[in-house]
Amino acid sequence: MSRPIHFLILFLALIWSASAQVTAVNSPTGSVAVGATITTTWSYTPQANAIPGTLRVIDNATKNTFLISSSINLTSQSFSWIAALPTGTYYLAINDGSSNKYSGTFIVYQAGGAAPTPAASSGPQAPSGATPPAQPQSSSTNVGIYIAIAVSGIVVGIVVGVIFSFVGYLAYKKHQDSKFIPTPGNADHNI
Repeated sequence: MSRPIHFLILFLALIWSASAQVTAVNSPTGSVAVGATITTTWSYTPQANAIPGTLRVIDNATKNTFLISSSINLTSQSFSWIAALPTGTYYLAINDGSSNKYSGTFIVYQAGGAAPTPAASSGPQAPSGATPPAQPQSSSTNVGIYIAIAVSGIVVGIVVGVIFSFVGYLAYKKHQDSKFIPTPGNADHNI
């Protein structure tokens, strides 16, 4: 009974250690002009076998999603991109392979115009680390990531199974040898 429990604990620890851990996404401060370069930063706990992250910008009013990059190196904890967006209020979403992590809102305004000041309550906002309301989810861009996770899980399962089978075989052989009573002239066991 204890072997399956040990195997389950080992397996769950392996799964937990393989998942990335983005904990906070920092939004651009104030207002950003269309065409400006934005550096997005986030907090990250490095994990073994980390997969690339996905950065999206989401319109706070319409919930339209703009893919910035689907292959962000999460360990760098920053990514620069150009704000090629229509004017409006937006928030960022980084997917680390487990779920989206959200930033606060920021305003994109037309370059050459006056930068707007953020309103105290400009509709629903995504507080840092919280899930914004009614966000459309698109999993089609993450299909490769999910396939890679599934394949790596299968490979790890096979390797762990082979190792446990070999260890079980050795334990069985040792048990069989301990039951052997040596007799003179026995050809199976040299004493």
